[in-house]
Amino acid sequence: MRDRYVRLDDRNREETLAFISRRPELNIILLNNIQMFGMDQGESPFHGDYFGLRDDSGLIAVGVLFNLGSLFFYAVEDEAIEGMAEYLLDLGRVPSFMNGNASHMVKIVEGLRGGLDYSFGSFLTDQMVLHGPAREGVDTACARPSRMSDLASLAELQVALEEELFGRASMDDVSLRELLSWQVRKGAASVAEHEGVVVSKAEATLLKGTGAHVGGVYTKPAFRGQGFGTACMGDLCSRVLGEVDLVALSVDKDDPSAGRLYQKIGFEKIDDWMVVTPRPST
Repeated sequence: MRDRYVRLDDRNREETLAFISRRPELNIILLNNIQMFGMDQGESPFHGDYFGLRDDSGLIAVGVLFNLGSLFFYAVEDEAIEGMAEYLLDLGRVPSFMNGNASHMVKIVEGLRGGLDYSFGSFLTDQMVLHGPAREGVDTACARPSRMSDLASLAELQVALEEELFGRASMDDVSLRELLSWQVRKGAASVAEHEGVVVSKAEATLLKGTGAHVGGVYTKPAFRGQGFGTACMGDLCSRVLGEVDLVALSVDKDDPSAGRLYQKIGFEKIDDWMVVTPRPST
């Protein structure tokens, strides 16, 4: 028997961590956020509404709608997603960004479309993972760990990335710089330079002992195809794999050059994912 989706909080912390830890390569962001902020609703941009679905065996789906507006989730099967959209509608909040398993995402979008006058931009991605060391032979001479002095450049490149992908930036400047500064301080950010100017970047959400999830990979258009992105990713992966067992990321299926970049480093596809950006129709 299955219950309806219900809100989860810190009283459900161990149960939730045990559930999503079954597939850490799919849940680094969820795992890291719970470890850093807990599951109670807070006021920072990185707190959120956690919710889950149970059957007789325990949790079969968990999601979080962060205060920033992004939705992340994990479920054991398509049927476990049924009811998630209705729960989100009952919250009175619409995600501005959603990322997760493609077939699950289709069900969420169908449910939201039934209750909202929204359009839903989307693109398919490959969820990929790298276990063990990055492949040898990747030239990382132009890359280095990011420093706090790079923060303005990192923020500028992140805004350019989001405008290119989604047509708009996903967070305000203060929140963006806070997130980037955490990643830099944890050593989970790299840049590549050309003549002393940062032209490529990559950051990761890092959970020591478990894994890292790479995001924000971006190279200025004029410098693409010249090895800067590969160098940046090679530098980042070689460093974080000294602290974690795996590195995961999501890459646009319509960007074969990026897919080849990650395969060159040693990443392999593990799942079909989808990115969705809902917007009011009027």
